[in-house]
Amino acid sequence: DERTVRVGFRLLPTDEVDELLRKGDDVFLAEAIDSWDGVEAHDGEVLPCTEDNRLAVGRVACFARAAVAAYMDRISPRKNS
Repeated sequence: DERTVRVGFRLLPTDEVDELLRKGDDVFLAEAIDSWDGVEAHDGEVLPCTEDNRLAVGRVACFARAAVAAYMDRISPRKNS
């Protein structure tokens, strides 16, 4: 099931990003995400962007991988082509 989700991130210092990622994607995402739209539970209930919910979705592999990748893409310097 494919869904569109918008996630807003807080920009964190590099050393904090590294430390949080060592603790796990869920811990990192609980700190890095500051807002979202379109995140739903398996039953279709809209989930508010709370710390508990950020930790919970951070334990869902497909969400965690996509969100961490999106964060890293967002903070990576753009290369001029």
